[in-house]
Amino acid sequence: MPTPDHRYLLEMSFRSESFMEGRKNFPYSALSDLLLKDDSALRAVSIFDITHRRLAGHGASAQGETLTQVEQVYADRSGFDIIDKQNETITRYVYIDLVNNEYPSSSQMNLVGEIIFSTQSLRDSLNLLLFNVVSLSLLGGVGIGGVFFAYYISYFLTRPVKAIISDIDCIAEGHLDHPIREAESAETENLRRSVNILVGRLKSEILRLKHTSSELDAELKRTHEAEKALMSANRKLGGLLSSITRHDILNQIRALSMISALLNEAMGDDANAKKPLRIMDDVTKTMEDQITFTREYEMLGSKIAEWMHVGSLVTEVAEGTAFRQITTEITTGNLEVFADPLLKRVIFNLFDNAVRHGGELTRITVSFREEGDGGLLIVEDDGCGVAENMKEKIFWKKTGKNTGYGLFLVQEILSITGMTICETGTEGVGGARFEIGIPDECYRFKE
Repeated sequence: MPTPDHRYLLEMSFRSESFMEGRKNFPYSALSDLLLKDDSALRAVSIFDITHRRLAGHGASAQGETLTQVEQVYADRSGFDIIDKQNETITRYVYIDLVNNEYPSSSQMNLVGEIIFSTQSLRDSLNLLLFNVVSLSLLGGVGIGGVFFAYYISYFLTRPVKAIISDIDCIAEGHLDHPIREAESAETENLRRSVNILVGRLKSEILRLKHTSSELDAELKRTHEAEKALMSANRKLGGLLSSITRHDILNQIRALSMISALLNEAMGDDANAKKPLRIMDDVTKTMEDQITFTREYEMLGSKIAEWMHVGSLVTEVAEGTAFRQITTEITTGNLEVFADPLLKRVIFNLFDNAVRHGGELTRITVSFREEGDGGLLIVEDDGCGVAENMKEKIFWKKTGKNTGYGLFLVQEILSITGMTICETGTEGVGGARFEIGIPDECYRFKE
């Protein structure tokens, strides 16, 4: 949440005992041990979270080449294999997507699995096949008939292995329901059953993780709704107390003003005696302006933003008693902007600022032009302009000759819907020039 001055962000968190209890049911290390126990071809099984922390396996976190591979899997959202012929291993990295479209969930919960297979048993089988092929070739003689016979035998013996490899590749691409075809030899049949068991257990654990994630998401949602209800109640109570307090203070201020007026009348023409009263009147007026500002500032964002016709708002303001002697030129046509309902207050404050500080100005012009991926609403006058060293300070709180809140409030109202404001005029040449930056999605021309 932003602080009132929009300079800082506040981060809030909460602790859920039910969430902590649920975390105890994630036996990543037990899953790793179970897979290693069921399949002798596995050398190691590790699971990493989004922060590269190792949830199962040996070590605290991913490091070196392992860290590089895990980061790549998270970046590509897909796995891959690394073949190490020297160590006779195949390392498979799997992207475990735990996002559930049926419930609110986060990609931050996705995992990366690292499974290291040993190819030694496969190599021994292939060597045995090669020995059989060579032996059969020698027995068949060096003739053409022997060569064809050896080729047929090798094809017959390696066909089941090739079929299993093809099925495993299909599973590795994410098709966990794809079965391993039955083999004709005992060795390949054992390999087929082991792979099917491994895939079945992996699917079961993934479903369990998704179910637990859904329960946690539901608990987070309930907690968030309770928190929102509490914040709403606090906000309403705070607004009520602020309103009552402001009303009481304004009543006291008006009482002081009446007492000052009575004292002023009683003192007659004694200027020296009236001097403290004038100071008290100034202080009282400043207090009243500040209390009024707190009421307007509290209203920021309290109403839903809506589409408003700029030309109509400017006309209403310009027809006010304080601005009737000023010529107002409006060239915005059918421009509408999506803004807080206090946008009329923005226009009034800009006009009031021009009259108070512009000197002998006679004209205020309101125009609009599209620029880049947004638009600029321009309010300019023919007064004396703004000094270069004051172009940013005029938007600060308590800056100026009067209350010091007018342009600060303007900036805050515009920021609600992503608008910005700056002063770009030249002092003594063209008067004050305020440019309001409007995002592309926040303005339109009504047909």
